[in-house]
Amino acid sequence: MVQLTFVEKPLPAMDVAQIVDTISGLAEIGQRLGPMFRRLAMAMISHGVPPGEPSLAWYRPTEDGLRIAAAFPVPPGATAGLIGAGIDAATLRPVACAVTTLHHGGMDTIGATWQALIGYADAQGYQSVGTCRELYLHMPLHGDPDTWITELQQPVLRLDHRPLTAPQCPAPGTRRDGERGRQSAGPA
Repeated sequence: MVQLTFVEKPLPAMDVAQIVDTISGLAEIGQRLGPMFRRLAMAMISHGVPPGEPSLAWYRPTEDGLRIAAAFPVPPGATAGLIGAGIDAATLRPVACAVTTLHHGGMDTIGATWQALIGYADAQGYQSVGTCRELYLHMPLHGDPDTWITELQQPVLRLDHRPLTAPQCPAPGTRRDGERGRQSAGPA
């Protein structure tokens, strides 16, 4: 059993070039994201905009299924020639509080890591809100999937007013600038 470390932290805003699509369910993610990333990378390279790292995907439930995006970070203003043909420029909003963890391994086992992250967030008195993200920190194109490293990021909102025993995301109605995320360990 892999030991996971959960980190509660804010997420910065991020300028990205992205391709967005809607799918009917989780089973379609793998078959859709790969081609979306390839198409986006080829378009960026052909327009002289190198894909930034780390690449990322985001997911948001909708009435029609699940909205997904394949994205690469870009410097502000670098996407001017890319817009159109299904490629968008966007700024991912900053997130005041997210629970994160690192998934080690291929996408075939990432669901269990997401479940552990959501379970941790629930146990800490958080509600999952907003758009979740996956940052692909180490994912070589032709590398062994067992070596891949993905940071899972789930924005959360604190539901209760538990006393804070360590630096973590603030309780509702409070603000604590400059504090770092709290790290906790738990099984996956």
